[in-house]
Amino acid sequence: MNNDWIRPVLCQTDGDYAAYCLFFLKHQRELYPDITAYGFLDMFLTLICHGRMIAFYDQGNEIVAVVSYYYGTRTRNFHETDIAFVDHCLSIRSHRHTFTFLRCLRYLVRTIAEENPAATVFQLSTFANNPILNRLYSKFARIVETFQDERGTEFHLYSTPMSEMLAYVAKFDDFQ
Repeated sequence: MNNDWIRPVLCQTDGDYAAYCLFFLKHQRELYPDITAYGFLDMFLTLICHGRMIAFYDQGNEIVAVVSYYYGTRTRNFHETDIAFVDHCLSIRSHRHTFTFLRCLRYLVRTIAEENPAATVFQLSTFANNPILNRLYSKFARIVETFQDERGTEFHLYSTPMSEMLAYVAKFDDFQ
């Protein structure tokens, strides 16, 4: 089986949301090791009400990666529709490589551009102490803020114009 084959599904049905949530519950400890049941429910209720979720499937119809995003930010009640904010992305270890990342990023960026032409800014954040993701994100965006969550964990917020993200992912169109 080709591990590089990826099929994106934009969550729209109860079954899509359930599959996404089950995958996230199974693999989320790497992202949110201290998340409580309440925190998980709050995150997913907010996502379902205000955000979008994409699951990426392999040839065996198993989810290998997920990503969620909002138009706007939680702190401003999702009013800034010019901002596309990636809330989280998570993949299984066997799919943590350049090919999967670029295929998923390309699909995400183009989906956002098609869904919301008013989105002119692409943002995402990561743990400040994660050298791999910070190095990766710095290839296409700049740190515009460093902040702490309610538990004191430090994050970097990356931001770039949507036009630059579209140009960045277009460089990989021949990357099949």
